[in-house]
Parts: sequence; C-alpha cells; structure tokens
Amino acid sequence: MAILRGADLRGADLQEANLSGAILRGADLRYANLSGAYLVGVNLSNAFLTYANLSYVHFVGANLCDTDLSCANLENARFAWNSGISEDVRRSLEQRGAIFEN
Repeated sequence: MAILRGADLRGADLQEANLSGAILRGADLRYANLSGAYLVGVNLSNAFLTYANLSYVHFVGANLCDTDLSCANLENARFAWNSGISEDVRRSLEQRGAIFEN
C-alpha cells in the first residue's frame, strides 16, 4: 500500500496505475493524468483533483470526503460504494460523464 499523504503529484502521469488502497489524503493531483487508473479503497479525502484526467478511472470503496473534483475530466469514470459524495455532487459528476453503479 502506497502512503502518499499530502504528496505533490501535480501533472503526474499515472495513466492506468493501480493505486488500490493508497493513502492520498490531502494530495495535490491537479492536472494529473489518471486515465484508466484503479482507485479501489483509496483515501482521497481533502485531495485536489482539479483539471485531472479521470476518464475511465475506477473509484470503488474510495474515501472522497472533501475531495475537489472541479473541472476534472470524468468521462466514463466509474463510481461504486464511495464515501463523501452527496446527492448534489453525484448529479454534478453524472452531468460531466461519471457513471454510478450503486
């Protein structure tokens, strides 16, 4: 399990990375490319994902409390059984291409 709490990963190429179980609490992932990444059981609370490419990402059982997903590319990003997503946020993410499986 990777512990990257508060890490500066701005613009990082993490395409198709398997970050399952990673602790990314408070990490800065602005403009990062996580397209196709597996984020199962990951802790992204208080993380910054603004303008990140999250297309085809798998968010399953993730902690997304206070995670900033504004302006992120969410085309075909899959969300299932995550914490920290209100109904209003869910609707907004769906309008931007996210798919919720629960």
